[in-house]
Amino acid sequence: MKKFILMLLSVTIITIFTACQSDVNSKYNIVDNKYNATETEFATTNIDSESSKNYNKETTDLGIEITNIGDSVKFGNYEQDNNTSNGKEEIEWICINKDDDKALLISKYCLDGQPYNNDFVETSWENSSLRDWLNSSFYEEAFSNNEQSIILTTEVLNSGESNTMDKVSLLSIDEVNEYFRSTDEKIVNLTDYAVAELKRNATSRFSDGWSNGWWLRSMSEKYKDCAAHVGESGKIFSRIGANVDFSQGVRPIIWVKLK
Repeated sequence: MKKFILMLLSVTIITIFTACQSDVNSKYNIVDNKYNATETEFATTNIDSESSKNYNKETTDLGIEITNIGDSVKFGNYEQDNNTSNGKEEIEWICINKDDDKALLISKYCLDGQPYNNDFVETSWENSSLRDWLNSSFYEEAFSNNEQSIILTTEVLNSGESNTMDKVSLLSIDEVNEYFRSTDEKIVNLTDYAVAELKRNATSRFSDGWSNGWWLRSMSEKYKDCAAHVGESGKIFSRIGANVDFSQGVRPIIWVKLK
């Protein structure tokens, strides 16, 4: 009888221990599952966070508010005071054309000083180093990803030359006369940074290979190694223009989406 009771007690103890162990394992499994679920929830929260939603909304709804031609707007950032220690300054633009949901902007000031082409050779707007620089280095430096998303790629008409597809361009001879009727309207200031770059990029072929004028995208009417420009007095030089490796002010234009 005692032997039977001892055996029964042993079986009971083993059963209880096994059940407890199973329960402990079950709880750890639940904890592990909960931990995994927490990691999943955390990742989902990051993806669907308010900052992410705001970023997407900003990207899709981004646009410039312009009411009238002649309005000024700040858009993008570029070095202008020639003091890099305080960061880039906001670019001020003037609306010179408006068409339904898009607008044509021109920088209020000459933002940089560059040659039309790095080498003194016959060239065109399509093949110029200035066009390449505007649509690569300047574009990347001046505009964030969100800002780039509302700058339109536009077919640029080049009289006597191949048309180009550009995000950033310059005015042509015809356009500068259309948008700026008087000589005084064509006079523009250069930023301190633009003056510094004019001097830095001045070609060694001239003792003073730069001027305070600004480039147009049109080539000279007479020479293929010269391009048209607006002089510092506001006069257009189109018949002969300036040698393409001469440094002049750069006044970009961009077409942008409107809100």
